[in-house]
Amino acid sequence: MANYDYRAVNGAGESVSGTVQADNTADALRMLKEQGLRDVYVGKSANQPGPPAEETGPPLEESAPPIIKPTLGSLRNQSLGWSELAELNEQLLGLVRAGLPLAPSIAAMARYMSGRQGRGVAKTLERDVASGLSLADALDRQPAAFPPLCRAMMQAGEASGSVERVLSCLTDYSRAMAETRNRVVETITYPLVLVAAAFMLAMFMLVKVVPVFNEVLMNGFLEYDRPAAVLFGAWVSLSHFVDNHVQAVFIAFLIAFAAVIWLCVPRPAGRLRFRWADAFRLHMPLFGRLNRMGAMSQFCRALGMLVEARTPLPEALELAGAASGNLVVEAAGRRAMEQVKGGGELGESLIRAGSFDASLCWLAQNGENQHTLAETLQTLAATYENNAERQRRWVLMALGPMTTVVLGLFVGLMFFSVYGPLIAGMMN
Repeated sequence: MANYDYRAVNGAGESVSGTVQADNTADALRMLKEQGLRDVYVGKSANQPGPPAEETGPPLEESAPPIIKPTLGSLRNQSLGWSELAELNEQLLGLVRAGLPLAPSIAAMARYMSGRQGRGVAKTLERDVASGLSLADALDRQPAAFPPLCRAMMQAGEASGSVERVLSCLTDYSRAMAETRNRVVETITYPLVLVAAAFMLAMFMLVKVVPVFNEVLMNGFLEYDRPAAVLFGAWVSLSHFVDNHVQAVFIAFLIAFAAVIWLCVPRPAGRLRFRWADAFRLHMPLFGRLNRMGAMSQFCRALGMLVEARTPLPEALELAGAASGNLVVEAAGRRAMEQVKGGGELGESLIRAGSFDASLCWLAQNGENQHTLAETLQTLAATYENNAERQRRWVLMALGPMTTVVLGLFVGLMFFSVYGPLIAGMMN
């Protein structure tokens, strides 16, 4: 028989802990389940029955596995995307619902994670839990992998004995964020492919075609009229520039291409974030309203989950602002936090913070007065998501044809300004 420490929730919803004797972990878990406990975590106790210490060597406390501290480099490398975070949350939710021993189950789970980063995060998580840390503390040791919202929700869930509910909320949240990212990628893929194809065609015309026509023109085989000659001269000058700086032109295009993706596609990490860029995201053509609806949806969903987990409102506002994925909204969340700390009502605090719609402020205040704030915020999040989806469909419907027309005019102008005299000569 061995001693097993456990933490669980009893039928009254209270967190309980203690030690139970059993032959193995499965028997300990079965015994605790038979007592009506749920959300059970079982780990082998450091204090085991047996011979005196002098007969068995050093005390068991000295031989307990050390707490592993990941290095700064490992924390940077083990950041997760929304899809990987959703997968990890879903797996943890399944383990908790099944009542399986957490550390060995996470170790088995890590082998089947789809991404390399996810496997690395899961392995580190397993080592920390096996060393005696709670799940919330283990998440805190990997801030690059788990956003502040996830870590705060888990702390609240363990304190209130609602870990399963918290993991369910976090799974839904990360899935929604992954879906938002996928929809934005779907929206911008077609226009970006058209732009890349037009760029390659323009480079071919400038490097290979225009110099040939310029040589023919200089030998007197073709003659351009005055307007066409001026336009063709501009193409020749641009051709000389591109031919002399072809690598720089390609690098500049790739940087601009990556900047568009960086501005449009949401990410969970905090790297390379600038307030001016986030402000531009909220007001950029076509995508500005889409980004604003997305940020408001994330803010409301996160704040609703935190309120439901009984997180203090000032802290919840700060965390929800960080979960919005936009530094402008994050700063507004901190301003609202200071207003609430000073005794202000939620609706008035949101209005004074700026960046929040009047409808959000009014409904949030009404929900607080009616003691239905969490439900109201989740409803607001769904409304913003629906508005964002309608905006996304409109952008997708308009952006493709607009890009096609603009690029068609550019390529057509280039083609006819170069080939125009040749076509005119053939017709004469």
